[in-house]
Amino acid sequence: MSRHRKFSELTKDFTPQRQAKIAEKVANLKKEMAFNELRQALELSQEELAQGLNIKQPVVSRLENRDKMR
Repeated sequence: MSRHRKFSELTKDFTPQRQAKIAEKVANLKKEMAFNELRQALELSQEELAQGLNIKQPVVSRLENRDKMR
C-alpha cells in the first residue's frame, strides 16, 4: 500500500496563518519558475541576459535552476 497523500490532506489541520504562508511561498515559486521561460520567449541566451543585467552568466543559470540550490 502506498503511503503517499495529497498535499491538501497533509496541510488540512494547519492554522490559517500557516496555510497562508505556504500559499504565498507556492505563488512565489511559480513566479520564479517562469524566469527561464521569459528569457526563452525573448529569444535571449543566458549570456545575453547576463550582459543586459550586468551580472555573469552562471548567476542567470543559478536563478533558472533555483530549486537545485541549497
